[in-house]
Formats: sequence, C-alpha cells, structure tokens
Amino acid sequence: MVGGDHSSLTKEPPQSKLDATILAITPGMKYGALLKFARANTNRDAPGLVSKRFLLLNKDGSIAYDYFLSLVSAYGIGEPLTRKVMYFLWAYRDERIRRFVCERIADKNGVWRIRQLLKLSNLSFFTKWLGPGAAKKARSNFYRFLVETNLYDQDGAAIHLELDDGWLGHAAIAAAQHEPDPLLRDELLLDPVAFLRRRSWLGLLNGGDSTHLSPLLSIAAGPLEDNTIRTTPSSSSNSLEWNRTKPTASGKATAVINVDMVARERATLSHFLLEKALVHEVKSQGLSPRYNQNIDLFFNTPNGSVLVEVKSCTDSNFHSQFRKAVSQLFEYRFLYKHLLKPKTSMLLLMETSPPKGKEWLVDYAASMEIILAWKSPLSGRIGTSADVPSSLQSILGRF
Repeated sequence: MVGGDHSSLTKEPPQSKLDATILAITPGMKYGALLKFARANTNRDAPGLVSKRFLLLNKDGSIAYDYFLSLVSAYGIGEPLTRKVMYFLWAYRDERIRRFVCERIADKNGVWRIRQLLKLSNLSFFTKWLGPGAAKKARSNFYRFLVETNLYDQDGAAIHLELDDGWLGHAAIAAAQHEPDPLLRDELLLDPVAFLRRRSWLGLLNGGDSTHLSPLLSIAAGPLEDNTIRTTPSSSSNSLEWNRTKPTASGKATAVINVDMVARERATLSHFLLEKALVHEVKSQGLSPRYNQNIDLFFNTPNGSVLVEVKSCTDSNFHSQFRKAVSQLFEYRFLYKHLLKPKTSMLLLMETSPPKGKEWLVDYAASMEIILAWKSPLSGRIGTSADVPSSLQSILGRF
C-alpha cells in the first residue's frame, strides 16, 4: 500500500506557490521542466512537494495527466472539492499525515477534535520520524495547509470535510492511481467508506461513516456492464438541442443497481466542459448542435453531418476510452442513420492529447475515417493533428 514515499514535512511554501506550480503543468510536461519553472516563478521546493503529495510521474520523467490534474482542470484548484481531494491524496500517500489525523486528531469514531488540532504539544507525534525542531515544523505546516485551503475555518473552529459534494469518490479515484496493489485499488474504488473503516481511517473523513456512497464511475468495466448498454435500432427522430446544464455531484446517493453508461459519463464535469467548448465552436458557425440519449453531439453542416463522441480521460485510460468511443461511434452511426446525412464525419473529442507512445492513435483513427481531436490546455481551442474534412474545417484547429 502507498505510504512509504514521503515528501518533506518541514518545508512548506505558501499554498499559492504550490497552486501556481500545479497550474503550470501541461500534458506531457517533463518533471525537469517543472523544476525549471518553479525556480524562476514559484518556489524551488514546490515541485518536490507537489509531486510526492499529488502528482503521478511516469518512468520517462514526464508528469502523467492523471485524474487529479483532470479535476484541477475541470473544477479549478481553489474549489472546496479539489481542496478535499488534495488533502486526501496527501494523507493517503504519507502515513505520517494519515496517522496524525487518525490517531491523534480524530476520536475513536473518526470525528475530529479541534482542541487536538490546535494543541501545540501534539508535535510530539512527529518525533517518531523527525527531530523535535522538525516535528514542530511538520505539525505547523499541516495546520497551515488546512487553513490556507479553507478546510479549517479558524473563526468557526470547524473542519470542512463534508461529503455532500461527492469529493470522496473523486479522491478515491485519484488515490487509486497511486496504489500498486490491484486488490487494494479495487477495494478502494468499489466502496471508499468501507475501505477506510476496515483500516480505522475514518478520521480522514471527520467520522463520515454514516454516508453510503455509490460505486464510482471510472473503475474498470465490471462483468455485468453490458446490462447497462441501452441501445437498439430505432427510427425515432427524437433529439434535443444542446442546452445541458452543469452537472452536480452528491455523496448522499445510495447504490445504483442499473446505471445508464452514457448518462454516467455525462455526469462528470470534465465531460460537460468538453461538450460545452465544442458547442461554442459549432454555434459560432451558425450550426445547431443536438444530442439524444446516446449521442453526445451531432450537427448538420453544408458539407455533411458530424457525429461526435466525447470522452474525458487521463494518461492511464486514454487508450481504453479511445476504444470505447470508436465502438460507440460506429454503433451510433448505424443506429441513428435516419438523423444523419449520407455523408457523415465521425469526431472523437478527448480531454487531452494522446500521451507519449499513443500518438499513433491519431493515424489509426484516421484510417477508420474518425477524426481524433482534443482541447489545447494553453489556448482552450479544440483541434487535431489529423487532416480535417470540409465539414469540420471551420470548427477544428490544427495542432
């Protein structure tokens, strides 16, 4: 289990410096480039701290575009949900922080005791690993993190780890990417609360034992996932003009027995933001983007129809998401041919560009007459490195 690869607890630049360092990361960025950026712009210690607490590094020295960075992109780094995920990731990966919370701050039911959080003598807990002076800094730096991220409200003397925004599910996915043991990884993903309860780690949730979370979306397909695919040939022309609202998350949901796979994907904010960005480009050309219960987007142009499948993704599931999307595009083109013109272009819009070693997927998609596109993290534009058909030339840029 993750927990032995620790970052320094005695160095703690202002949270704004750590945030700026994280926000400077772009897909495929080398860790060395982040070091160079931080020395010039934020703090020389920041890359080491954020990498040990929050980031996933590839063997080639690049920074993986993982679920945590996807959350930062979708929600913003200062949002309460993101802050809670950051706290959980740090505690999951660093047993010193995890044990400090669960063994010293929280009571036997996992409920935080604010007096213990404020008690200066609790620095002694860190002397298991550090000298007295360093232990004092470690306790102070953790407290400072909680204050600067607004997880601890000094005026109200309250810790804000409420589960009703669904943060724990996101945190479980982010933490699971750092878990080398596949059995523990599956256990964490399937029921985060039970996972923590079995290890006496409910203190990480401020005693959130009574909330039952439904199993979360980004785990590997289960043996019964085909039962959730609801597509059959249809002559219905039902579709809606795209005007979807921002999805909301809740940690209070009970377990879902039969979840629509398409609806489940659309419930993620990163998926919605990708749709919204493409809709903006389509509407700017005077076109009308539409969707139905299965198709993410489709629209007609003077040069033919465009059928779109949108996929949120990370470096570690880019290929599997690509495979799912290819299957869906061909299936939907067949099932909904009555909605489309005889000449139809297929567009696969991914959250990020293909990670290193997967660039060939652009050409592979093109061989099937699918345009693989993504959103630039710098310009925010949607584009591709493939040849663009006439139906999309005014919508897609070239990278």
